[in-house]
Amino acid sequence: MRRAEADSARFRAAVVGGTGYGGAELIRLLLGHPSVALTRVSSIDSVDQTLESVHLSLTDTGLTFEEIPLAEVAEGVDVVFLGLPHKVSSTLAPEIEKLSCKVVDLSGDFRLKDKDVYEKYYGQVHPYPGHLDGRWIFGLPELYRERIRAATRVASPGCFATTIMTGLLPLADAGLLKGPVQTVASTGSSGSGAYAKAGTHHPIRANNLKSYKQLDHQHTPEISQILGEAMDIAGTRTDFTLHFMPRSAPMPRGILATSFVRLDESVTNDEIDK
Repeated sequence: MRRAEADSARFRAAVVGGTGYGGAELIRLLLGHPSVALTRVSSIDSVDQTLESVHLSLTDTGLTFEEIPLAEVAEGVDVVFLGLPHKVSSTLAPEIEKLSCKVVDLSGDFRLKDKDVYEKYYGQVHPYPGHLDGRWIFGLPELYRERIRAATRVASPGCFATTIMTGLLPLADAGLLKGPVQTVASTGSSGSGAYAKAGTHHPIRANNLKSYKQLDHQHTPEISQILGEAMDIAGTRTDFTLHFMPRSAPMPRGILATSFVRLDESVTNDEIDK
């Protein structure tokens, strides 16, 4: 939806940090939504450049990247999407707290509820650990649709986490998720971001399949946390341990995850299909 249609839209949205691949996809979805008017895009990169000049797939948006304070970005909108890198959104916690609109954060800064786990997996002390108190609702609609609808703060799930959890949630709900759970998941090069780095640039990873962050990926505790909450909701709490092996795949987009779960011998294929 273009700026000219803003008056007829049900929701007005703004994006902070929209120059990366994730931001580009978010902007594309917002522009194409019949009930949303994207009215402003803020970034410290590409200031005063049109969206079309940065994201060639977007056309006729009537928008430019602006470098303006968060409070100004949020003026007159219903929802602000934060498309910032990990460890950046958390530094804005006091400013976010003052906003009256809905805020959706795409980074991992508010997904976890344990500050020590955050420090272990993100390599830094959370600057505002008090904000890990549950005020941010985990944005997985398959589990928390109504909570997301009512929430003013939403932490968007990680890419690996979304893929793996949607596959394991039915088993968690049924109380079948027990013992060790092994997951192997392969991701495309766009998941490494828009800027080339040694080892992640697509010409380097093409025709190669390699593992990285073996058993230590930052989405591991996120998946365990939410699957545990899902079992608590369903009243099917069991003990399980996730062993996650992420892999870098020679493809530009997408994730393919395969999980291995040890089931009781009495469980049939029909029960699994259900």
